[in-house]
Amino acid sequence: QRLSVNTQGDPILGIPNSVIQLVEFSDFLCPSCQRASTFNPIILAGHRRQVAFVFKHFPLDLECNPSIGRMVHPKACQIAAATECAHEQGKFWAFHDLVFKEGSQYKAANLKRDAAKLGLDPEAFRTCLQSGRGLEAVKRDIAEAARLGITSTPTYFVNGVRIVGMITPQMFDELLRALRQSSPAGSRAP
Repeated sequence: QRLSVNTQGDPILGIPNSVIQLVEFSDFLCPSCQRASTFNPIILAGHRRQVAFVFKHFPLDLECNPSIGRMVHPKACQIAAATECAHEQGKFWAFHDLVFKEGSQYKAANLKRDAAKLGLDPEAFRTCLQSGRGLEAVKRDIAEAARLGITSTPTYFVNGVRIVGMITPQMFDELLRALRQSSPAGSRAP
């Protein structure tokens, strides 16, 4: 079953209207998500002209995510909100990479320092966090995840097909072959 995922306004790498839409729901403090973040650029590099990679938040933190049963990653909501404030300044992917470099060891106390390190306007960053705009963007992703029945990270959607867990470049290539074979003749297959 293929599902439609709303990605409006989300951070994207690649060509937005690509034949292949790869959407990941992720948590910056999730060890599996950190490992997956090393594969995503390889997947994208291997399919540069045909893949759009979209990042969506699903922090396993009860502070902003009521759809999880227990607290797993405290401060993940705060970190996700900060990356959305970086997104407002065109620096989402730089912040994404910086946080995932440390993964589950990343400390939310370093958010302002790291925003400065990445050259973000500190006043605009602070205003975004204090106004709640960053967290609102995160909550929109959480609501979309709840609508789609997501319960864990990472969870991917490849052209609407749900894949729970990490995707390696080899798995992605196999999935594309399967999608091509299952596409009706004449449709826009990947």
